[in-house]
Amino acid sequence: WTTVVDSKSSFSLSGIMQVGFDIIVYYSAGAGIEHNDLYLQRIGSNGNISWTRKFGGTGFEDVFSLLQLPTSEYLIIGTTNNWDGIKYDPIKSGYVIKAGSDGISCE
Repeated sequence: WTTVVDSKSSFSLSGIMQVGFDIIVYYSAGAGIEHNDLYLQRIGSNGNISWTRKFGGTGFEDVFSLLQLPTSEYLIIGTTNNWDGIKYDPIKSGYVIKAGSDGISCE
């Protein structure tokens, strides 16, 4: 099977992780060089996309690593220059996001 992960003008695949028979793809994508968000996407063994989750603020986010915890939750690691209006430009800051097994951010 073949699945199109993303078709935005700015796309950077960071990696994939096997979860059972499915895979999680993690990448940064956006409409241009001024704005990128990070994405998690779960693709089933049949090639169908189960879910896509987007994280980010108004700036440029990159995702570098994804870890699965023993609890089936995920830790997403990356950098940002502007998250929810807190501007860090021109220096990027690191972030860690904890997300559930469904990809939704944990409080």
